[in-house]
Amino acid sequence: MTVQYDTRLRRWAISLAAGLFLIIWLVGMTGSLAASACIKERKNAEKKLRYCSISLSLWISPGDRNERTRIFLERAVALMKLGRMNEAKNDLRRAMQDAKGADDGSEEDIFTRLQLEGAQRLDFVRWIEGD
Repeated sequence: MTVQYDTRLRRWAISLAAGLFLIIWLVGMTGSLAASACIKERKNAEKKLRYCSISLSLWISPGDRNERTRIFLERAVALMKLGRMNEAKNDLRRAMQDAKGADDGSEEDIFTRLQLEGAQRLDFVRWIEGD
């Protein structure tokens, strides 16, 4: 009776561990693929917005601020293209907030990316600081 109970318990524990691993792996992989698509998508703002939102909703890596900053920036670009300026402003503020804590030039990267979209640095600073 005890050997059978130990075997069932062991199978249950292994199944539980494997299930948890697969769930965590699936969430991480989905978030990573969505982040990649968010950053690469240039033509369709709606798809870009969807990918960025999925990636941010599945974010499980609190230590990687650079990638999160980039995703907020790309989502803001998509929102600007769709004319949703208040939401874009919130995402840009979040990206700037994350970039200020980094010493790797992330803040300059934000300005460079926005210049690719036709934004002028001074106009951008006024826009994001104003309400």
